[in-house]
Amino acid sequence: MANRTEAARPPKLLHPIFGGPAAALLIAALFTDYMYYSTALMQWANFSEWLIVGGLVVALVAAIFLVIDILLGHTGPLLRLEFAGLVVAAVLSIFNALVHSRDAWTSVVPTGITLSAIVAILLFAIFKELLLALLFGSGPLSPLLWTLIVLRKLVLAVLWLYVVMIFFYGIAGFLMQGGSSPIYEVLAYVCDPLLNRIRKIIPSIVAGLDLSFLWAIIALQASIILIGEIRL
Repeated sequence: MANRTEAARPPKLLHPIFGGPAAALLIAALFTDYMYYSTALMQWANFSEWLIVGGLVVALVAAIFLVIDILLGHTGPLLRLEFAGLVVAAVLSIFNALVHSRDAWTSVVPTGITLSAIVAILLFAIFKELLLALLFGSGPLSPLLWTLIVLRKLVLAVLWLYVVMIFFYGIAGFLMQGGSSPIYEVLAYVCDPLLNRIRKIIPSIVAGLDLSFLWAIIALQASIILIGEIRL
């Protein structure tokens, strides 16, 4: 009985062990690019270069193990859209590494951060869909349905990220009381465009008490619920 159970177990794939970390490193480069764009501190640009090169090295290891898995017959048929997306992300990352090898501002702005954003969106969309297929056993999707699902997931992810950033920005505003820091300035740059609009529509109930971040979180949560209810 035990032997039958062992025989029924699918072979363990090697390439996903390295594929996930490689994607995480390449996606993280977008954050460090943005930090350099916001602060002009050269160390952030150095972090981006290290992340991109590290991601490519780990991705190369993942590709080698993918070939091994294919030769051993451990993988099923490749998902063409996802595989094509990974190839495009890898090629763009190679160009991105070359761009980040430049000096100072031009190593990130505008080409570097644009390439990082495209790669991050591609990888995020691909890995979200692969995870859904793994969890729910969904079969191959039509290109249109796949695109709609990816877009919805991306919108929801961005909205949730915005909720978290606004929450911490609002709490930091209470704690810092007029102080500042590089992280706080980045949060202000991202959150204030929305909060300023809310401040114009809903004035402060109590003088000196800014609750615009709470109204923003409520509005974003409502949007998340509405988009999540859309059936595809």
